[in-house]
Amino acid sequence: MLTSLLFRILALLPPASPPAVVAVHPIAGAVVFDLDRGDQLTVVIDDDGVALSSTRAHQLGAAPRAAGAGPTLPHTITRIDQSDDGATLWVHGDGQIATIALAPRD
Repeated sequence: MLTSLLFRILALLPPASPPAVVAVHPIAGAVVFDLDRGDQLTVVIDDDGVALSSTRAHQLGAAPRAAGAGPTLPHTITRIDQSDDGATLWVHGDGQIATIALAPRD
């Protein structure tokens, strides 16, 4: 009875907003996304940009940032493409494409 009531209450709560990207670090064979909740998502990709696996970890000492700080990622990432000039990433998944501008490298 108590469990049933708890599930009903949880169903009334608004869904959690997806995490927003606050920084991106393309590295050889992967892309690392710093998220607004202090988490870091690493997506391993092959040479064609197809996502092979992902790992999400909490960054010790990283404070969550305000929601809506940047673009949000699809829940399931299927591929990541980068523009020829290296300034933009297109993250594909869940029937959508998230466009993320990369900061210029010094």
